[in-house]
Amino acid sequence: HFVLAFPFPFSFFYSFSSSLSIYFGSAHLFSPLCFFMAPLKFLSLNINGFHNPIKRTKILSYCRKEKADVIFLQESHLPSSEADKVLAAWKGLGCYVPAQSKKNGIIILLRKDPNYSLTTISVDPLGRWIIAKLLIKS
Repeated sequence: HFVLAFPFPFSFFYSFSSSLSIYFGSAHLFSPLCFFMAPLKFLSLNINGFHNPIKRTKILSYCRKEKADVIFLQESHLPSSEADKVLAAWKGLGCYVPAQSKKNGIIILLRKDPNYSLTTISVDPLGRWIIAKLLIKS
């Protein structure tokens, strides 16, 4: 399983327990599992607001074009009702923590893959971080 923790700036590492942890802070990469599984492509964007439908469409199109497995969108500034619309438009897996002000809100998107499942573990009530578990079936 993978554990994704998302504030900014981020770093990630594979642990010996077959999990990927992504944390924000100092950059480090430790990957004992990279020999046993296909690499994952990550994309992190500070979008500075996601209310504009044209901007939303362009960013989601860019994310699809990049073919990233996991996409982190920072500073979405979106309430729950709007974040739900983003997940519906994405047509893949995702989770979010809604914004409580114009300085936060986080969305994690995963490309559509039948081998992925995503569970939100914990969120910051202020909308600054999220921890989610990504299970990749082999």
